[in-house]
Amino acid sequence: MAAFEAYDIPAIVDLLAADVVWEMPPFPGWYSGAQQVGTLIGTWCPAERAGDIRMVPTSANGQPVLAQYIRSADGALRAFQLQQLSITDAGVAHVTVHFTPELFGRFGLPNVLEA
Repeated sequence: MAAFEAYDIPAIVDLLAADVVWEMPPFPGWYSGAQQVGTLIGTWCPAERAGDIRMVPTSANGQPVLAQYIRSADGALRAFQLQQLSITDAGVAHVTVHFTPELFGRFGLPNVLEA
C-alpha cells in the first residue's frame, strides 16, 4: 500500500513475484512478469505523483483486496479500482483488478475519501 501511495514504481515491482500475472477483466490483455507490470503501472496509471493514490485494505473470498482511490481534477480521492491479490513466499503472484467503483459500497467503503 505504501509503495502505491508513494507512487514508487520500483518499490511496487520489488513486491511482485518475478512471474506475477496482472489481469484486468473485462480487458483481454494479461501482463506477466514484474517488470512488465511495472511498465503498465508507470504508463497507464492516472496517478502522477505521491499522494495521488490512497489504498484501503479489505478482503474478498479469503484473499486480500486493496481498494484504490485516485485523486481527481477537483482534488478529491475517488473510488477507482479493487485489486484482489494472491500472495506467496515469492511475493504478490497474481493480481486481478476490477474497475468497478460501484462495488466499493459492498465492502463498506465510501466512493470518496477525505483528502
